Amino acid sequence: MTEQELDPVLLVAALRVLADYTRECYNAAKVDQAARMHRGDRLTARSPLEGGRKIAALSVTDPKPVTQIRDRAAFTAWVKKNYPDAVKRTRTISGSEDEVVKVLFAHAPHLLRREVAVDPEFEREIKQASAGLGAPLGPNGETDLPGVVVEAPDPQVRCTVEDDALAEVIHLFRVGRLSLDSFQPPELPGGAA
Repeated sequence: MTEQELDPVLLVAALRVLADYTRECYNAAKVDQAARMHRGDRLTARSPLEGGRKIAALSVTDPKPVTQIRDRAAFTAWVKKNYPDAVKRTRTISGSEDEVVKVLFAHAPHLLRREVAVDPEFEREIKQASAGLGAPLGPNGETDLPGVVVEAPDPQVRCTVEDDALAEVIHLFRVGRLSLDSFQPPELPGGAA
């Protein structure tokens, strides 16, 4: 190997270090950009060189509210009390699979346990109605559904890169329009300069 050739082990290690570093910078830049954008915004990143080739599109998601059952026991107790027809009684296997195979259900009732669960269709209807209102909502307009929360996820900045963007970005580095200093935080990790 000549001095001009890069040790392949060093190449892999250096690329990994750079990948980790640029991923951190990318995530920090997205957070910074998110503070400047609003839900549903879409911006285009273009090359500063003549022709202004499109490099990527940045967009901010506009997520819809999502209903979750955070306290399954409280929600199930409420449904059981107020909508008993929406409760399904099931049996689950509490013994080992080997035991069940050996003795089968008919010969080993100790392997069965009674459980109460809300009908999945009833739960789906509550989630759908609650998401539409933006707050817990029962079939008869109840709003005090225990264990149910409605939250809109935080918007996220997305970056959709053009297929041919790599060549343009590499060119921007080669002509000095981009450098590692372009996205370097005030101080490199470990105090390096």
